[in-house]
Amino acid sequence: MFKYSFLLPFSLLITLNVHAIEGETEIIAKKTKPSIVVIKSKGRSDGKEALGTGFFISKDGLLVTNYHVIGEGKKITLETADGKEIDIASVYAFDRENDLAILKAVNPSGSFLAISDSSTFQDGTSVVAVGNPQGLKHSVVSGVISGKREIDGREMLQVAIPIEPGNSGGPIVNLEGKVLGILTIKSLVTNNLGFAIPAEQLNKLLKTNPVSIPMKAWATIGALNEDLWEPVFNGNWRQRAGRIISEGQGNGIGGRALLLSKMDPPALPFEAEVWVKLKDESGAAGLAFDSDGKDKHFGFYPSNGQMRLTKFNGPDVYSWQVLRQDNLESYLPGDWNHLKVSIHSKGFTTYLNGQLAYEHTEDFSSTKKIGLTKFRNTVAEFKGFHVSKKLSPVFPDKDFSIAFDKFLTKLDIDKKEDKSLLEKVLKNENLSKSIINEKVKILEKKMIDLKILQADIIHRSTLAKLNKSISSTTDFPILEAAFLIAKIDNPEIETSFYLDEINKMKLKLASKIKPDFNLDQKLKTLSDFFFLEKGFHGSRQDYYHRSNSYLSEVMDDREGLPITLSILFVELGKSLGLDIYGIGLPGQFMVGLKKDKNDFVLIDVFEGGKILSKDQASKKISELNGRTLVDNDFLPMTNKQILIRMLTNLAGIAKKEKDDIGLIRYLDAIITIDENSHEERGNRIILLAQNNLIQKAILDIDYLLEKGPKELDSEKLNEFKILLLKKIPPAKDN
Repeated sequence: MFKYSFLLPFSLLITLNVHAIEGETEIIAKKTKPSIVVIKSKGRSDGKEALGTGFFISKDGLLVTNYHVIGEGKKITLETADGKEIDIASVYAFDRENDLAILKAVNPSGSFLAISDSSTFQDGTSVVAVGNPQGLKHSVVSGVISGKREIDGREMLQVAIPIEPGNSGGPIVNLEGKVLGILTIKSLVTNNLGFAIPAEQLNKLLKTNPVSIPMKAWATIGALNEDLWEPVFNGNWRQRAGRIISEGQGNGIGGRALLLSKMDPPALPFEAEVWVKLKDESGAAGLAFDSDGKDKHFGFYPSNGQMRLTKFNGPDVYSWQVLRQDNLESYLPGDWNHLKVSIHSKGFTTYLNGQLAYEHTEDFSSTKKIGLTKFRNTVAEFKGFHVSKKLSPVFPDKDFSIAFDKFLTKLDIDKKEDKSLLEKVLKNENLSKSIINEKVKILEKKMIDLKILQADIIHRSTLAKLNKSISSTTDFPILEAAFLIAKIDNPEIETSFYLDEINKMKLKLASKIKPDFNLDQKLKTLSDFFFLEKGFHGSRQDYYHRSNSYLSEVMDDREGLPITLSILFVELGKSLGLDIYGIGLPGQFMVGLKKDKNDFVLIDVFEGGKILSKDQASKKISELNGRTLVDNDFLPMTNKQILIRMLTNLAGIAKKEKDDIGLIRYLDAIITIDENSHEERGNRIILLAQNNLIQKAILDIDYLLEKGPKELDSEKLNEFKILLLKKIPPAKDN
């Protein structure tokens, strides 16, 4: 009913306005055309070209489009109205949430569109949209703005204009040719309805003092490490959070694509494993092994909900041999599935989620390439790819299962059926239904309890690893601990993956240093590598997003807070022998570099590595928060202090979002790092009590009563303990 109530007036408005501006559309088209560009983008691997639209907003080459048009890790070119191709120097600014991107073009023509104030329009305002729908370059269509609507929490302009692929990123202009918005999405209700980003969002982005990211660096975000992986038959492969994501079709028969590891496998026998998850069960993706690097290999993978073992003997389906295809009970549709193959000289054995799947006999004289494969339009995620002589166990053995069952004895469920009562139960269907419903509620509660237990075990395991990592030496390596902080909220993160990535960055950086480089030359090489080549930059639009405090996501997105960027910058600098360290100035973290015994400078990594003197840094902090700095503010922070500051940032976000459980997790980590964090322990007591975690709160009270500071009010703390003890329900008799 609602759909028709607002679509009928649109049909009238469209008719009236199209006739009203027919004569002006041609003039507007001619006026705007020199400022409009076709944006061509190609995926890194699949090579398929997609079209979008952009438009210049300044004489010096600033150009606006949608964020989703340029994406990440894509090769992008611009084509002007006269067919000329121009290059992009950098991504000047971007806003993922509002789907905006501003590019800086090389040698622009000088034509540009003025930006209007879209807050002043009236419903029914006539507009013209310019774009490249379905590849029809520089098409023009007229319509109206019908109002503002909230879409996924964002304020958008609702426009009565047909939007097709290729329109994205194009401007909607008023009859003066000024930009009121940027087209972004089409309506699923009707073809003649779409939405545009208001121009004021563009103005806000321009005022954020953005840090440009060179196009060369932007194209590597999300890209696979070319030293580790070799794509075969193209396919769109990228990585994020330690996972490899595959989309689109490969150019092999059946959409086949391979991603082969460049690491030589061990001598026979050896094992390989990976976890795979399909977005749609009609897809197919999994392990590839014994590959010649071209057409020939084995594949073990889910396909259309079944498990398949295939021998690929050549490029076409006639040379493919499906050895086995079955519905296996151990397969988990829509979930992560663990695939493993054990290869030896006489054949191999495959396993699905720890259960034997297939055995195959065939002579293997030498080890060949191992990797991943996918088919058709499958969207698949992979994680935990490993090759080793003997892989670590993923699933529990019999002894561990018995021990864990004893641990869960209170949650055991009696599933035995008493046949003597079956007839009575069947005669009383309604009564049986009532009892079963009650049982279901009990089981659902137990399921929730199990999930809570699972999360608690994972969290405590992460804290134990954190405690171990900071206990090795006084000046312990900070990177592993920083990645473990990210693991608190993202348990699936593989810290080893990111540590390996950083080690590779160190090796690449070291290769750029000549033996006769002095300190300044080393610093410039480091800055160029970090900011220009790798594209690390400060987060402008999402400053208070938790992702900026997760070192793993800072690595993935090349975007973070001053403190997380500084951790990476310092670690790379130390690998060059620089006397470099973190300085926790109040309000903004910076990097200190000791130039000689009596001289040091500060480096503002949030501003692209800007060099500041002590006085300049003091002035910046004073302007930021009014603080007057003293000498102690410029002292190097210890690794423990840095980690606690990271966690304090996360705790502040959790508190603002009223996320008590998240806040408790961060306080747990702070107290793990420094057990004398008495204020944080006191805050944790309150939160635990408020969330009915009484026993844990009492343990914290007992700790403070025994080891707390002298000024602690023990009497009041004991009174609070007594109140909490009264809340504990009495134990039930067995």
